[in-house]
Amino acid sequence: MVELPLHKNQEFLLDTCVLQDLSSPRIGKKVLEILGGLTVKGAKLAISQYCAFELLRGANKKNEEAGLGIINSFKNYIVSDNVFLMAARLTTLYKNEKTDSGISDGDKIIAATSIITSAPIITRDGSDFPRPFFKELKCETITYDEKKRRKKTTVMFFLEPNYEVITKKFEER
Repeated sequence: MVELPLHKNQEFLLDTCVLQDLSSPRIGKKVLEILGGLTVKGAKLAISQYCAFELLRGANKKNEEAGLGIINSFKNYIVSDNVFLMAARLTTLYKNEKTDSGISDGDKIIAATSIITSAPIITRDGSDFPRPFFKELKCETITYDEKKRRKKTTVMFFLEPNYEVITKKFEER
């Protein structure tokens, strides 16, 4: 297993799918182990406020309470004017590179938050943060029991903004 190079108070930005996984009876424990391993080493975990919206939309009272418990256990980054501007710019860059297919505005907001805060993203949806704009620091394979005693495997990606490419493509647009 590749160790992540962590600096003091290194922050990681969690994608919404990771928050959803935390409450899953099948995968939650394994995700918690991975995140716990980071915090033991001094890393800080954060979310974009957009993740809070995605997690809570359509929730009944019980799920909302559980969701708020999850959300409130992390640092929350506001979706500021700078984040919206960066997300708009990313949309242009993705379109120019033809990497925009199927990436939601919410994922662009999360990506923009990552760029502005220098916090790598932890996600199972690696394609929502396309190369060459993001580069892989590490990946963790997670195997868990699916329904009917079948095993299922997924991958958790640790992705950081590729500032060199982002800057170059921004200047070229």
